[in-house]
Amino acid sequence: MIRNCIIDIVILAGIAYFCVLNFGERRAIGLLQRELAPRKAVLGEFKVVDSSKVYVKALSTESPLDFAWRIHLPKGYAPGELLTLGDGKFPSVRSNSILKEPVDIVVRASLRQYDQIYSLQVYGGVATLDVVKSAKDLPNVQSVRQLIDPQFATIRQLAHEGMMEFTTEDEFSLLKVSLKSNDESPIERDFAEYRIFPPSKSPSLK
Repeated sequence: MIRNCIIDIVILAGIAYFCVLNFGERRAIGLLQRELAPRKAVLGEFKVVDSSKVYVKALSTESPLDFAWRIHLPKGYAPGELLTLGDGKFPSVRSNSILKEPVDIVVRASLRQYDQIYSLQVYGGVATLDVVKSAKDLPNVQSVRQLIDPQFATIRQLAHEGMMEFTTEDEFSLLKVSLKSNDESPIERDFAEYRIFPPSKSPSLK
């Protein structure tokens, strides 16, 4: 009888242990889901239909001069990157190694001004790449803050309205900033650009 009581106690203790363990796991999962919810809200839904394609979706940031994208890069792809300020002369160019596996990354770009020096920097899922120029080598801009004025400049961020799909042979600009003309002419002057180009092509300076 004592032996049966001991067995019953051991069984009850085991059940209690597993109940506590299960409760702890459920609580941990709940906390993790609550932590991930804001991140999911920022990153949004990102469904890759064809893993051989490039997918891009713009993400919101806290600053109008900071930009971000979630990007899917397929296996075997080796994208090139081009950063320009002003007329496109002396750009920063990078060729990446061939991907052995598909990757999903978040890439960020920032436009900054330090006194009379302007910079466009890319970072995040890749090593930092930047281009820096003096104000005297750029179209007349009194402050980088002018770029967020729609009457002064146009900022085009790729995929800001939703996910976009590209082949590995496509060339596209993730970010392009153009200055508007002071007169009635529709001609715009290039100020900054971040472009992706396929490994089979040299970047075209437009």
